Amino acid sequence: MRGAARLSLLLAAGAFALAGSCSAKVTALLEAGGGAKIEARVLVPPALAARLRALEGRPAAAPLLGAATARRTLEARPGLVVVSASNPDPDSLLLSVSAPDLATVLAAPDLAADGLLRLGSSGSERELTLRLERGRTGSLASLVPGLDRDLLEALSPPLLDRGAAAGSDTALSKAEYRQALGALLGSRVLPELDAAALDFAITLPGQAVSSSGGRLEGRVFTFSLPLLDLLALEKPLEYRVRWIQ
Repeated sequence: MRGAARLSLLLAAGAFALAGSCSAKVTALLEAGGGAKIEARVLVPPALAARLRALEGRPAAAPLLGAATARRTLEARPGLVVVSASNPDPDSLLLSVSAPDLATVLAAPDLAADGLLRLGSSGSERELTLRLERGRTGSLASLVPGLDRDLLEALSPPLLDRGAAAGSDTALSKAEYRQALGALLGSRVLPELDAAALDFAITLPGQAVSSSGGRLEGRVFTFSLPLLDLLALEKPLEYRVRWIQ
C-alpha cells in the first residue's frame, strides 16, 4: 500500500473509525440559531480489535479509540465544544460535541479548501453538503479523532492519498485496497470490514425541501457510508440536504 498521511477516523465530530456491522452512529441536531449538537458512538468489532491490538502491541484493556485523545483533537478545532468523551469499554468510544455556530466551524481554512462540509443559503432556504473526494480530505484528520496515527499510516487508506485522484493510473481501487487490508490484517477481519458503515441521522431545524444521497423522513435526513467505500474513496461521495430556515 502506498504511504499516506494519517487518519483519525469521522463527522464534525465526526466520524471515522473501524467498527462492525454498525461501526459508527452519528446523530446531529441542527438548531434554528445556527448551532449544532452532535453525538457519536463508535464500536470496533472483536476480530478487528484483536488484530489491531496485535499490530500495535497494545494491551487488551487499552482503548483503541482513546477518549482523552478524542477530546484533545476536537477541542483543537475552533468553534467545537466537547461536552463529553468516554470509553464505555476498550473497543468503543462515545462523544458528545456542540458547535454554537456551525458556520464558524465550517469556515476554517482547511475545511473551506477541501470543500468537505459546506453550509449555504439562498433566500429562506439553507443547504448542508458533505462531499468526499480523493485529494481533498486532509481536514478529516482534525475533524474526527480515532486510531493511532502510526497505525493509520500503516493502513494507508487511498482516502488520504493526495497524489492519486480517483480514476488515475496510480489510484488503488476498492477491490485492491480490500485485498491489501486482508493481507495486512488477515482474511478473518474482511467480513467485519465489509459490514462496517458510518450511519448518520441529521435533524433539521425547519421543513425539509430536498435531499440527495440519503433518505428524508420529515425533518430527519439519514444516510449510511460503508467504511470500505470511505477508505478507498474509489469515486466521490456526496450527501446533500436543503431546508427552510
